Amino acid sequence: VLCIPIHKPDVEQLITVNAAVQLLSQRVVKTPNSCGLKNEEGTRLTGRKLIIEGILRQKIMYTADVPEQSVHTVHFDVPFSAFIVLNEHDSLTERFSIDICIEDIYVTSITPRQIFKNVTLFIKAKRLCREE
Repeated sequence: VLCIPIHKPDVEQLITVNAAVQLLSQRVVKTPNSCGLKNEEGTRLTGRKLIIEGILRQKIMYTADVPEQSVHTVHFDVPFSAFIVLNEHDSLTERFSIDICIEDIYVTSITPRQIFKNVTLFIKAKRLCREE
């Protein structure tokens, strides 16, 4: 839920939403190994995960709930983190090329001062070749 800043007028109608992803960091971490058990998705937990952190930068344009129905824009930066289960033999120093794609954005106004927003990201990590 995003809140309209106090210096902006109330929302009458949402016009557009633009978003971009900025990747901040990646790291491989050790996690408890579940002895080859699978999670609810069917993914075998291995004891290694790639943690990805970033910022979802969003711009929402809306019509104000005022007589002249002026158009306003608000900006929101929302941090996120995600993980990808890796091979159990991956090193903690392994590096990846990461591609992030915005698959879907759903947005609706809840109140004149609050917007519900949900963004679905697709994240792909490709192991970088090691120099030997």
